[in-house]
Amino acid sequence: MPNQVRLLLLQLQGVLLHCPTSLVDANYRFLWCDIGGAGHMSDAQIFNGSELKEAMDNRTIGFPQKIHCLYDDEDTPYFLLADDAFALRTNLMKPYSTRGMTRSQAMYNYRISRGRRVVRNAFGIMANRFRAFLGRMQQSPEVVQLIVKCYVILHNMMRRRYPGEQP
Repeated sequence: MPNQVRLLLLQLQGVLLHCPTSLVDANYRFLWCDIGGAGHMSDAQIFNGSELKEAMDNRTIGFPQKIHCLYDDEDTPYFLLADDAFALRTNLMKPYSTRGMTRSQAMYNYRISRGRRVVRNAFGIMANRFRAFLGRMQQSPEVVQLIVKCYVILHNMMRRRYPGEQP
C-alpha cells in the first residue's frame, strides 16, 4: 500500500473511505482527523477542501510560538510533515523529489519519513486496539464514519488516561 503513511483504508461494499489528513502528536494522539473522503479523490484534493488547509491559510490553526532548540542560534517554528502529494507551504515540510538527490537531501527525506511514521503507527495502534479495522466493515459509509470518529476519540482518551498501559 503506497500511501500507508497517512491512509486508513476501510473496505466496505466496494467503497474506500480514508482519513488522509491527520495530525498526530509524538504520543500517538490524534490532534485532527478528516474522515470520509471518497476513495477516488487524491490526497491533495481532499486536503485542498479541508478545514485544516483553510486554518493554515487564515493563520488560525494555532501553532505554538517558535521554540529555541539546543545547539541552534535561531528559533524553530512548528510545522507539519507531509508526503510529496502536497504543495510546499510555510508550515508544511515534504520530502525532496527522488531524482538526483544529494546525500544530505536523502538524509532529510529519511528523517521526514521517520516523522511521518508516527501517523502510520498511531493508526496501527488504533487498529490493533479496535479490531474492527482489521477486516471488512459491512456498515454503510455514514455509519463507518461515525465508528471511526468514536474510535479516534476513545483511542485519544485511553492514551491520555492510561499512558503507562499503552503499547
